[in-house]
Amino acid sequence: MAATLSSLSERGLLGAENRAALRSITLEEMQDVLRVSAQAAALTSSRFGAQPPSAAELAAALETTQP
Repeated sequence: MAATLSSLSERGLLGAENRAALRSITLEEMQDVLRVSAQAAALTSSRFGAQPPSAAELAAALETTQP
């Protein structure tokens, strides 16, 4: 969930003032948000104690799994 919120925040889609932008998110943007979230979940669940990845670890993993 943290990765989802972070990804949406980076796109300026969080907060009451950005509701219209969030409602008009494109399919490609939503797919990218979900890709980031899924990668973060995969890394988190692969570790003992379900430790989430750092931003750098997540970015590195995303680079190796580009569509």
